[in-house]
Amino acid sequence: MFQYYSFKIQNLLYILGILINTVLVILFSYGISYFLQEILSNGGHENLNHWGMMMLILSIIIGFWKTIIAQYLPLRFQLKKSIHISQDVVKNILELNQDCYIKNEKGYYINLVTNSALTYGTIYKHLWIELIANAICVLVVISIAGYINLYLGIAMCFYIPICYLITHVASKKIAEFQKKGLSTQDAFLTYTKKIIESKREINILKANVFWINYYKKISNRYLKFVEKYRFFEALSNNLPSVLAQCYQIGILIFSIYMLKQGNITVASILLIYQLIPYYNGVVSRVFEIIIHYKINKVHLERVHTVIDQSKETSGFEKLYHLNNENLVEAEHFSLFAGKEKLFHIDKLEIKKNSVTIIKGENGSGKSMFVNYLMGYGNMEENLFNYPLKKSIDKKLNINFSNKNIEDTPINLSFGEQQKLNLLRVFSREENVYIFDEPFTNLDQDTQQNVVELIKELKGKASVFVIMHSDELDGISDYILKIEDKTMKIVDKSNSIDAKI
Repeated sequence: MFQYYSFKIQNLLYILGILINTVLVILFSYGISYFLQEILSNGGHENLNHWGMMMLILSIIIGFWKTIIAQYLPLRFQLKKSIHISQDVVKNILELNQDCYIKNEKGYYINLVTNSALTYGTIYKHLWIELIANAICVLVVISIAGYINLYLGIAMCFYIPICYLITHVASKKIAEFQKKGLSTQDAFLTYTKKIIESKREINILKANVFWINYYKKISNRYLKFVEKYRFFEALSNNLPSVLAQCYQIGILIFSIYMLKQGNITVASILLIYQLIPYYNGVVSRVFEIIIHYKINKVHLERVHTVIDQSKETSGFEKLYHLNNENLVEAEHFSLFAGKEKLFHIDKLEIKKNSVTIIKGENGSGKSMFVNYLMGYGNMEENLFNYPLKKSIDKKLNINFSNKNIEDTPINLSFGEQQKLNLLRVFSREENVYIFDEPFTNLDQDTQQNVVELIKELKGKASVFVIMHSDELDGISDYILKIEDKTMKIVDKSNSIDAKI
């Protein structure tokens, strides 16, 4: 059930808080029924002020305990757990290898980090705190009813299977909708994000009408799912309360019958009558939790899946054979995107501290090849964790005066964003550097300076550059070109064509 988030000892404190709240409610109900019995039988008016003060104090304690201890503290725990799981999911997504990552759209991962992770935290609190506490509360109330009268306790037990049968069908239907319809929510989030991010391009292409109509199609599909889901959710949530009212009347009639038989007292009827709404609420809550779990089990499965996938290797590890001379060594291997073969190469050797240019058409396999190459470098550190070198500023012609530089520098132009990215990369002290189209959005002077910066790395670190143009051809040691599912490897002295 909770494959990676098990029961913690601290959960017992929250369970204890809910149980104490139940004890206080029973004491309050007993106090009222006992005193009314005293007034009816013995005319105990002299104790009215004393009793009223005690009940007032007890009601204040119950209000405080229920609000803070029994409700707020478990809720705060749930929020913390949800955010913690969300943070774990983000970490796991960042650790996914590319093969696993590309299996799903961006909306899937947005849904995973927000909806699924937060729902996981809610279900964790429900099952590991509320369900246990409420189940014990149900047993306590049944025990009290059975102590008052055995038949009364048995009658209250019957409410449990009846409540289950009433809610089971609706909850099963909702679970089916949730599992089938979650993909419509993924698509809704994906295209919402895509339209917002691509507003400029959409406007330039005058594609507003197309995207508005397409978004209507996606959102209407999601709306149909939500409408059906909400209907059965409302049905499953309200059926227990209707049943509880009917059952309360039935128990009251049964209690009056037992009173006429002389088997229970008026005080006992008053106590049971006060406890029935609480009992019904607790039983209904138990089934609400079970229903909520069944409905949202798919969210738990999604979180478990991404955790499992984050542990999967990229598949390139067995290709890493390093020695003192070469950084990259591989023989007779092919790269695939899913089942599609991108290219095959017979032999590849790249010496350390060399500059390698990778060229090819879009979709030819350059990015997949970089995923392979990343295994040779330490890519665990965040680019943002490194101090920026001021000496690089001038060479990149950087002037960010009056700019607020944040993690997402949306207030910078495309050229300024590219310079900032290069500044971060060149500020690192690494053995391996990987650049993807480093000249994009740069002016001629800055491009030439970037060539000089990469040239300075030659002989000190291994450099891989994905690009289409030839600005770096002159300083490169190797040029790898992917064409027609063939990788052509060119060093300065010979050329090798690796055929499929």
